[in-house]
Amino acid sequence: HHIDKNGILWIGTYDQCFYSYEPETGKWTHYQCPPKDNGMSDMISDIDPYNEDILLMTRTDDLFLYHTKTREWKHFDWNDNLSQKPQGGYFHTLITRDEIYLTALGNQPFIHLSRKKRLIKKTKIPLPANTANNHSYVTGEGKILTGDWDK
Repeated sequence: HHIDKNGILWIGTYDQCFYSYEPETGKWTHYQCPPKDNGMSDMISDIDPYNEDILLMTRTDDLFLYHTKTREWKHFDWNDNLSQKPQGGYFHTLITRDEIYLTALGNQPFIHLSRKKRLIKKTKIPLPANTANNHSYVTGEGKILTGDWDK
């Protein structure tokens, strides 16, 4: 979820894309996601401010930029000559001034994008055997905390 400068709450859902809530009016608004890969739910797992009027939406199959004023979707692209998308799908993001950290589900790479240095770095996390990254969080210092729902 994300609360913007106007106090509007933006919250992703497991299977219905996302909603916004305006506390001044008490109004909830439902939003439709762009078309998705077959078999994927419309789960928005993370919403982060990308710039003043644009939110970075993390969906399992892709990353999108959503313009809050025009309500337009744009695919989030970057020069990635490394490998394809994480097999388990994207999960959480952290955006700092010059860095974007992405975590993925399963025992997949974590992605670190640097706007300043033009760096894209993917690394596998050293997880214990029979452990999957079902939940993750990136601290403001770029440290990755991960956990398995069963452990």
